Amino acid sequence: MKATRIPGSNSLELCLSHSIAGECVTIWTNTLASWKDSLNISTYLKESLFLTTVLLAKEGGMTTWVLRALTSDRAGNVSDTIVHGIASVFCCPDYRGRGYALRMMRELAKVLLTCILYSDISKSYYAAFGWNPSLTNTHVVFPPKTSNNLTTKHIPVGDLPRLCEKDESMIRRAMAALAEKSKTRLTIMLDLDHMLWHIGKEDFACKILFGKVPYAKGAIAGLLGTQVWAIWTHRYYANPDAKTDDNTLYILRLVVENSEWEDIHLPDREKNPGYRQQVSHLQAVLVAAQNEAALWKLDQVKLWHPTPAVQEMIHLSGIEYSMVEREEDSIASGI
Repeated sequence: MKATRIPGSNSLELCLSHSIAGECVTIWTNTLASWKDSLNISTYLKESLFLTTVLLAKEGGMTTWVLRALTSDRAGNVSDTIVHGIASVFCCPDYRGRGYALRMMRELAKVLLTCILYSDISKSYYAAFGWNPSLTNTHVVFPPKTSNNLTTKHIPVGDLPRLCEKDESMIRRAMAALAEKSKTRLTIMLDLDHMLWHIGKEDFACKILFGKVPYAKGAIAGLLGTQVWAIWTHRYYANPDAKTDDNTLYILRLVVENSEWEDIHLPDREKNPGYRQQVSHLQAVLVAAQNEAALWKLDQVKLWHPTPAVQEMIHLSGIEYSMVEREEDSIASGI
C-alpha cells in the first residue's frame, strides 16, 4: 500500500496488531540499513528469522521482547511480574512525518502496563508518552588489550545455567532487603534464556565472519563466596577488517559476590585484605575481557550501568577505562 493511500495517523481504522510472517520479512527488509551490522542483506534476513527460534523468542516469547522482572516494596516483599521490553522502534521512511510512530507509541502505552525501552532520540521524545528516562545512563569503556598472563577461567556455555541460577538467588536476596529511600524497586532478571538469545546472535554472526564461534562466554576469578564473573557477547556492527571504532564486546552481566562491602565506608574497605583481593579478581576479569576483545578483533569493551561500588573497584584496580554519561542515545526509560 502506498503512503498516500493509507489511513491518517489519527484514524480509528488503525489498531495494534502482531505482525505475520510476510510482514516480518518486510519489517526486516526495511530495517536492514539501520540494524544489519556487518552482515549482508540475505544473511541479515536469515539471522532475523533464526533469532525468532531461540529460547527467549520462540513460542510467543518475543511479541517484541518479554522480560521477567522482580519488584519489591519498601518492606522487602518480592514478587515476580511481567515487563515488556521494546527492543526496536522503526518507521519506514515512506511513512515518516505523518504521526504513525506517535500513534503506535500512544497505543502501546495503553496496553503495556510495565515496559522499558532505550531511546536513541533524546530523553524527551518517549517521555511525552509516559516512558520516563533514568536519571543516570552510564557505561564504562575499556580498550582491547592482549594479555599473556590471564589468571581467570573461561566460562563455557555449559556453565551458564549454574551461574545464572546463582546470580538470580543473590538478586532475590538483595531485592528482599528493606528499602529505605524508595517505595518500590524493579529489576530485570537476566536469566539463562536472555543470555542464550545474545549468544545465539553472536554465534550466528561469528560463523559467517570467522567460520567459528567464541568458546569463552565470559570469565570468572576467585574462590566460592568471593568470586567475580562476567558474561559477555561479541557484537560486530561492521566487518572486523574494516576501520571502525564500533565493534564491541558487551559485558551482559558482571557479578561481584560478597556485596556487603557496599555497606562499609570506602576508606575502611580499602584497608581490608579481603576487599583488596576481590578488587584484584575484578581486575583479572576485566583484563580477560580486554584480551577477548583483542583476540576477536573488537574495538572496545563496554560495561553498562555499573553500581557505585563496582565503579570504585574499577578505579582502585588501576585498569585503563573511560566513563561515559549518555545524554542523547541509549537512554534507559520506563513506564
